[in-house]
Amino acid sequence: MQIDVLFTSREATYTSLQGRTAVIIDVLRATTTIAAALSRGAVAVYPVADLEAARRRAQEGDGMILGGERGGLPPEGFHAGNSPLEYTAELVSDRTIVFTTTNGTLAISRALAAGASGLATGALVNAAAVSRWAVERGASLTLICAGTEERFTLEDAVGAGCIIAEVACIAPDVELTDAAVAARQLWSRYAGEPMRSFADSAHGRRLLELGFGADLRYCAAVNRLSVTPVWTGDRLVPERRA
Repeated sequence: MQIDVLFTSREATYTSLQGRTAVIIDVLRATTTIAAALSRGAVAVYPVADLEAARRRAQEGDGMILGGERGGLPPEGFHAGNSPLEYTAELVSDRTIVFTTTNGTLAISRALAAGASGLATGALVNAAAVSRWAVERGASLTLICAGTEERFTLEDAVGAGCIIAEVACIAPDVELTDAAVAARQLWSRYAGEPMRSFADSAHGRRLLELGFGADLRYCAAVNRLSVTPVWTGDRLVPERRA
C-alpha cells in the first residue's frame, strides 16, 4: 500500500487518482463538520460545490437542511453554517444535509471527477476511523488537502500527517511518497498540541478573528469521533467503527 498527499485539490487529476482510494481533508472546517453531523444522527450529506446548485438541491426534498459557508459565514437563507457545533442531534437526527463550502466540497467534486476508486472524508477528529477504512480497502491511498482558495494550508497538511501516522500503526510497511513523508513530519511537529497548527495557520487565525475559537478547539480533538463519511452513490453516509 502506498500513500501520497496532494497539498491542494487542483492536483486531483485522473493520473494522480486512477485506481486509488481518496480521502478529502478540510480540517477547518468542512470535513470536521461532515463527520460531526453524521455522528449526531444525520442520514446523509450531499456535498455540492456550487452555491446556487446547493439551494436548488435542498428544495428537492422535504426537510433537507441547507448548510455551509462562503467566506467562513453561512450564506443568506441557510439553516446552518460550517461549524461542527451547529449540527446538533436536535437539528440533524434522521435528516439529510445539503452542504456547500468554499474549499471542502470543491475538493470532493474534483476527486470524484478524477476517478477515485473510493472516497471518504477525514480530519483530525476521525483520523483513526478513516485510516482503518482506508487500510481495509487495500488500494493505494491519496490524501487530498482542500487548501484555501487553491492555496496550501498548514492545518490540512497536518491533518494528512495525522492520518498517515494512524495508517502506519495498522500497516507499518506502508510506502510513503515524498509528499506523504513531509506531511507526517509536519504532524510530528504538532501532534502534542494540534491547536498550535491553527494558530500558525493563516486560515486558523482568520477563523479566530471571526469568533470561531470554540470550533477550532473541537477541530483539534484528535479521534473524538468514530465515524467515517463514505461516498455511496451520490452522497456521504456514515460508517461507524468501535
